[in-house]
Amino acid sequence: MSTLPGLSDDELDHHDPAFVADPWPTYQHLRRDRPVSHSNRYGGFWLITRYDDIVAAAADWSRFTSAVPGTLLIPSGMQRSFAFLPLEYDPPEHTVYRQLVAPVFSPRRVNALTGEIRGLAEQLLDPLLAAGGGDLATAFAAPLTSGALALFIGLPDEDKSLWVDLVRRSFEGSVRDHEDAARAGAEFRDYIDGLIAARRENRSDDLISLLLDSEVEGRRLTEDQIRGFTMLVLVAGHETTAAALSYSLWHLARHPADLERLREDRALVPSAVEEFLRLSSPVSIFARNAASDTEFQGCPMSAGEVVGLSFSSANRDEDRFDAPETCRLDRRPNRHLAFGSGIHCCLGAQMARRELSVALDVVLDSGRSLALDGEVCRKGRGDALALASLPIRFH
Repeated sequence: MSTLPGLSDDELDHHDPAFVADPWPTYQHLRRDRPVSHSNRYGGFWLITRYDDIVAAAADWSRFTSAVPGTLLIPSGMQRSFAFLPLEYDPPEHTVYRQLVAPVFSPRRVNALTGEIRGLAEQLLDPLLAAGGGDLATAFAAPLTSGALALFIGLPDEDKSLWVDLVRRSFEGSVRDHEDAARAGAEFRDYIDGLIAARRENRSDDLISLLLDSEVEGRRLTEDQIRGFTMLVLVAGHETTAAALSYSLWHLARHPADLERLREDRALVPSAVEEFLRLSSPVSIFARNAASDTEFQGCPMSAGEVVGLSFSSANRDEDRFDAPETCRLDRRPNRHLAFGSGIHCCLGAQMARRELSVALDVVLDSGRSLALDGEVCRKGRGDALALASLPIRFH
């Protein structure tokens, strides 16, 4: 019987609380001894843990397809009949639709929002500074990223708590409360459909209006395609960035020398953001499906089997990174996989980087130091690194 977190009878349960709390020894063991491993948990899945293998699998979309709606996570958070566009398409459709939506994430749009994001960060941090501290996961990181996303997409500000809760329930519940996850998924779909219907009647300068007016090969996008892309942006753009920011602040609370170094040398902030992303990749495991019977690194895989790519493990691969467990604020090169690899690399990466850099700048501008002020709690999924609470005292 293995004593490594999450391993029992040589099978991985990545949602085991022990693994969620400390996955790194298990990942190190798997990279060394079982870089492509199989588990019968959650309907059965393969897990690839080495950097080079993950890059190879992610690039081989004809063998490891993403075009199976609802199987990106293990187990899935939402069972759907429609695809998250363009993530759950393979070429050539993927290429066409990614090019269609890429301008939504252009540097121009990101730059245009930077001032508003900074203003929101200051508005959220000021009362926490006045109070001497608070929960930076729930009172700073989460509302900052949801607020930035609402600005980016053009969602009603008063709806933030609604869709954030629906996304949380649909994914967290898929591990331990399937019925509530299904209800939340259905409610989330209804919410998005309501937004689409409203924009059909009254266009605005926002994402949904852009999608409604877009054409591919002379055809307007279908309702499923508009819904799928809007849901993807909300699902992928909030929790992940909030998680990355929470982990970054947690690191700075535990390593005050790094905080002071960044405060004194702001030019280091961009590279520090990359290092924080490497060490705490919010999307820890992303799934594909074997498109046909195949073999990978000597392991036979059957058509339809789920194949997980552990970006978190790849980002601590000893064969790729020198001293991978050590945080180096100026690490270069730093070709981490926090935003994925291959054709499905995250479209919103620049927006996420901007949010993280702005948020850290605002914290550094406060002139205050951070100290832990209670127990830090993680969320309960092992395929998505995220903090449920981060109690911090300012001094």
